[in-house]
Amino acid sequence: MLVWVIVLVYVGSFSLFCASLVLMKKYQGNDVSSERILNSRIPWITRKSLFGYRITYFLFTVGVLIYDFYLNGETLLCFFTVWNYISQIIYFGLIVFYTQFYSNEKVLGKSLRVLIFNLNQLTICMVILVSTLTWSLLLPAALSNGDDKKLLNFTSYCEHAVNVFGVGLEFFMNGMTIELHGFTVIVAWATLYTLFCTTFQVAGGFSPYFFTDISDPFTPLWSILVTTLVSFFYFLVYRLSILKEKYFPFIISLGSLEEPLTKE
Repeated sequence: MLVWVIVLVYVGSFSLFCASLVLMKKYQGNDVSSERILNSRIPWITRKSLFGYRITYFLFTVGVLIYDFYLNGETLLCFFTVWNYISQIIYFGLIVFYTQFYSNEKVLGKSLRVLIFNLNQLTICMVILVSTLTWSLLLPAALSNGDDKKLLNFTSYCEHAVNVFGVGLEFFMNGMTIELHGFTVIVAWATLYTLFCTTFQVAGGFSPYFFTDISDPFTPLWSILVTTLVSFFYFLVYRLSILKEKYFPFIISLGSLEEPLTKE
């Protein structure tokens, strides 16, 4: 049974990953303007204020991650929460960098804008997914096993609770939208983690979560459930993005990109 579980997980994950790469290749021409990255859609929130929030939250999340590594070591890299926390840090780091140097488009160009755009979609969806799984599935399981301290601690609160509000505020303020074709990025990211978990366990490692345990014959069913949740939350965020654009439409400010942030 174990062999079949591994085969199913590998074949399913690899197929989804390949399909995602094909779709990403098809839509790689999609772009997002510098205006939508740099400016808030909320009229009373200036670019400087948005930048201040982003760099503050970036430094906060870096600090939390460093502290978490100090407490728990490199095994943290096996957990999906940490994968997403790192991708989120990269998002905020890149957007802070872009805000400072966006005027040099010949160096930065379209590729960086597209990367920021896709990380924006990945970040908001994964934050909601991870937090929901943590409090609805992992916490009850931990309580039943007497391991509640693994989740009821400072770093967990920061990564699974504070983070929802932190990233949610960024999602609400920024000018970027969630596009349907961005779902391919989410699928590729999730399948990469599935392949990692399976390979890690085959090599003698542990299962980070009970629903990724390849020795459990019900793992493929758990994978279907998690995939369904990923789809649900992505389309939920997509609908929220439509509502955001409807009630807080992004207005391009003419001339707002003429000078760098430090000279405004």
